[in-house]
Amino acid sequence: MNKRPNLIRTSKHSGAILVCVLVCLGIATAIVLTSVKSSLQARRQMQHERQLEQTRWLLDAGIARASSQLKNNTGYDGETWIVTPSLGPNWISRIEIAVMKSGSEANATRINVTAEIRGNDSLAHATRRSHSFLVALSQDKNDRT
Repeated sequence: MNKRPNLIRTSKHSGAILVCVLVCLGIATAIVLTSVKSSLQARRQMQHERQLEQTRWLLDAGIARASSQLKNNTGYDGETWIVTPSLGPNWISRIEIAVMKSGSEANATRINVTAEIRGNDSLAHATRRSHSFLVALSQDKNDRT
């Protein structure tokens, strides 16, 4: 008869231990889920930073192309340049170059360059950078600034 009270007492202790184990498991799960969320957020940020840097490179390439084309061809009025996707098949990379004669400056041409990278399915992941500048053209073809 002495064994019965020990069994009841042991089951009360094992119930308390089970509750402690469940609480510890819940805390560990919360920590793991927080870590996963933080990791995914950092990954998305890095992808966005990479896309933004590639957009800057496209803008630099567009500025160089506009300057080169204008130097070689005075009738150059701009273009839209679709670049082979470097981020994958679901991305569109595009550079728009617009050349306009400036009305306020004599012999000056305004160049607007816009670079954009966006996903095929959504504009939520689009990055766009633009730059506008004036180029002074002289009458002599060899004396451009």
